[in-house]
Amino acid sequence: MDSTGIGMNTSGISVSNTVKERFAKGHINGKEVNLEFIPEAIQAAGAMYSTTNDLLKYLSANIGLIH
Repeated sequence: MDSTGIGMNTSGISVSNTVKERFAKGHINGKEVNLEFIPEAIQAAGAMYSTTNDLLKYLSANIGLIH
């Protein structure tokens, strides 16, 4: 799983630009926004990032298809 991680620190989320480029865009009131900062109090709810391929690897390992 090369594109999965948690980017938390005391000043917000710290994720490399390579990964940031692949983030989905957020929307507020019908407008596209960058949601790059998540307050420390709720980081555990939104600081994890992963790709579909990594999540499929995780699922495959958990149901015994791969080690």
